[in-house]
Amino acid sequence: MKRFMMLICVFMLWLLMQMTALMAQDDIQLDIESNVGYVYNIDTDTAIYEKNADNKIYPASMTKIMTVYTALQYVEDMDYEITLNEKVFNGLARENASVAGFSINDKVSIKDLLYGIMLPSGADACRAIAIYVAGSEEGFVQLMNEQARKLGLKHTRFSNTTGLHDISHYTTAKEMATILKEAIKNKDFMEIFTTKAYQTKALQSNQKGISMQSTMWKYLDTIHADTSLFIGGKTGYTLEAGHCLASLSTKINQAQYITITAQGKGTFQDTVQVEDAQKIYKYLKENYEYRTLYKKGEHMIDIPVKRLIGTSNISYTAVDDIKAVVRKDDEIKVQFQSESPLKEPIKEGDKIGKLVLLGKYGKVMELACISNVTLYPTGLMLIMLIFIVLIGLGYWLWIHFRKHKLRRKQLRTMRNRDAILFDVIHGMNRNRKE
Repeated sequence: MKRFMMLICVFMLWLLMQMTALMAQDDIQLDIESNVGYVYNIDTDTAIYEKNADNKIYPASMTKIMTVYTALQYVEDMDYEITLNEKVFNGLARENASVAGFSINDKVSIKDLLYGIMLPSGADACRAIAIYVAGSEEGFVQLMNEQARKLGLKHTRFSNTTGLHDISHYTTAKEMATILKEAIKNKDFMEIFTTKAYQTKALQSNQKGISMQSTMWKYLDTIHADTSLFIGGKTGYTLEAGHCLASLSTKINQAQYITITAQGKGTFQDTVQVEDAQKIYKYLKENYEYRTLYKKGEHMIDIPVKRLIGTSNISYTAVDDIKAVVRKDDEIKVQFQSESPLKEPIKEGDKIGKLVLLGKYGKVMELACISNVTLYPTGLMLIMLIFIVLIGLGYWLWIHFRKHKLRRKQLRTMRNRDAILFDVIHGMNRNRKE
């Protein structure tokens, strides 16, 4: 019975911890239409909002983020031109794939192809890049999956470069955000991803070149969105995937976000994905801010340490600036937590527990607590003190004994000298009498 009650207590404690960990995310009162949503803050490397973020999703054309990112790992000359052959276009019409508008025998630069992938979501450009880099789409897909493994993605697998539906082609909102987070570190990718419109060079099939516009910006224009909230994005849609969007915000109250939405309902022309993204960014702008909670060197908390005699406090200060995305009206307090009460000895650099930053709306973040001082055992210090006292006492006694011994010696010498002087004087007096 005791064992059963212990298991119940452990489970309740675990449940409480899970609820606490989710409080900050649950506080965001968002009613997005998409079945899946994930908001990630780049500045603090933390999730701000989750809705089925670990569920398996079909990424549709969000796939092309990985297609462009992977291509940029192997392309050296963006101006290099390749001639498109029939292999590039085989089956695209039958699959009803979106295309950038290139034709057979067009001589196209790598740069134009990459923009053709990202902006109009061109499957023809995807195929052309794949064949150029890896010799075939299948070979290029292997490179995409290799990049996914390098990023530590456990629930992502690609089977094509375009995002056309395949049950073995999937990811999660969290892992899609990881891909985009890594991709935007690449300067060329960032330039392509944040471009609204682009014009290719002249082509054999079109001497004026092809005018391209980002599908996300088209949707945003359709709903007359607040475009100041967005800096770039990639839409996606298939019947199985629903409406998808991977977007990057501008700085919203000094913070920048990646938002992934997926499984939005509606037909191809519907705009649920951009409506949800705008709703998220507006909510963050109105209610949240990127705040410095503690400055480097600022006192955070006094941590009690039980000692042999009494209790001491470790005055803990921030090692660096501590920043977080918090509600504008939130008040943050810090709490120290450890598996058991702290006891001496403690060495500088020891991990002694964790600091939990709590606000009115729940947990904001956790930090590892590393001791910035050394506390020696009180017993050892007492022994050392007694030892020092004994040494001092012994030295004092030795000095005192030596002084006493020297004084006695001096007294004996003086007595001997007086006795000799007396004998001399007595002898002289006796000689005079005689």
